[in-house]
Amino acid sequence: MTNNIDIIQQYKDKAFIYNILSIRTSTFYNRIKNIIQLPIILISSVMAILNSTFPPDHMQISNVVLNGCTAFLMNLAGTYQIAEKASRFKSVGQKWSQLLHLIEDK
Repeated sequence: MTNNIDIIQQYKDKAFIYNILSIRTSTFYNRIKNIIQLPIILISSVMAILNSTFPPDHMQISNVVLNGCTAFLMNLAGTYQIAEKASRFKSVGQKWSQLLHLIEDK
């Protein structure tokens, strides 16, 4: 009987640790996602202001540079699937939490 209790305690401890790791990983990817999204928002805002202020002939080079930066950041986020990983780890963390509570209830 004590062997079964020890095994259940080990599963409970593992579920607790995996839950914490999943939550921390989700937080990490959310932070990276926000760090990438902020420059995209700023660059888009700057482009809108500059395009409405200056004539189109003067904005060709800056439009190319700013569009290139935006495309690079969006491609970076898409290639590494940062948003998907954040939501996936959040979901996994919730499942580990449910398992932990199920073990605690039993």
